Amino acid sequence: MNMLRKISLSIVAMLFAGVLLAQSNNNLNGMTREQFRDYKEAYLKRELNLSDEVCSKFFPIYEEYQNKKQANYKKNQELMNRAGMASEAEYRELIEELHKLALEGNVLEDTFFKKAQKILTYEQLFKLGKAENDFQKHILKELTRKRNSGK
Repeated sequence: MNMLRKISLSIVAMLFAGVLLAQSNNNLNGMTREQFRDYKEAYLKRELNLSDEVCSKFFPIYEEYQNKKQANYKKNQELMNRAGMASEAEYRELIEELHKLALEGNVLEDTFFKKAQKILTYEQLFKLGKAENDFQKHILKELTRKRNSGK
C-alpha cells in the first residue's frame, strides 16, 4: 500500500507542477516561461539564502530536473488521456506504464538529490521543498488575485 501511496503522491505533484508550467506557458501574469523561471529562481535564491556562486552551480541542475519532471508529467498525461475507451487489457498496460513512470520519477528525484547535495547544505535541501510549496501557493494566490481583479 505504501508504494501505491508514493505513486499517487508523485502523480499529484507532477499534475500540480504541470498546471503551474502550463500557466507559465500561457503568460502567467504577463510573464513568459523564461521570466517565470527567473522569478522562481529569484524566489528560491532568497528563501534558501543562496550565494551567486551556489546559484550558478545549482540552478542548471534544478532546471534539468524540472524539465525532466515536466517530460515525465507529459507522458503521464498522454497515458491518462488514452484511458477513456480502453479495454481491460489496455487498462492493465496503462497502469503498468504509469507505474513505470512513477518509478522513473523516483529515480529522477534521487538523481537530483544526489547532485544537489553536493552543492547545497542539508539545511538548504530541507528548505527547498518548503520553498517550492510556498512558491506554488504564492503563484496560485497571484492567479486568484489576478482573476478576481479582472472581474
